[in-house]
Amino acid sequence: MAGEESASMEFRAFFKAATWEEKSQEGHDPYPFQIRLALGEELPELIDIPTGLGKTDAVVLAWLWRRRFAGPEQLWGGMCKLYIV
Repeated sequence: MAGEESASMEFRAFFKAATWEEKSQEGHDPYPFQIRLALGEELPELIDIPTGLGKTDAVVLAWLWRRRFAGPEQLWGGMCKLYIV
């Protein structure tokens, strides 16, 4: 559990840095679905989230996170299986 919490906190910091806005001088906190996508073991086949709630950020930053920080057991090349609506 401690490892999961640590990974969650690290991803939150990564997400905030990646979404940093000069005007507001802060980044966005990730939504729970964005954290699950980056840290979860399985990739969902569908992300059905309303417009404006960060689907693009979720997919791109989860992919970057996994490519850079995740161990081999969490890397997935199946991004093409993901449908975003």
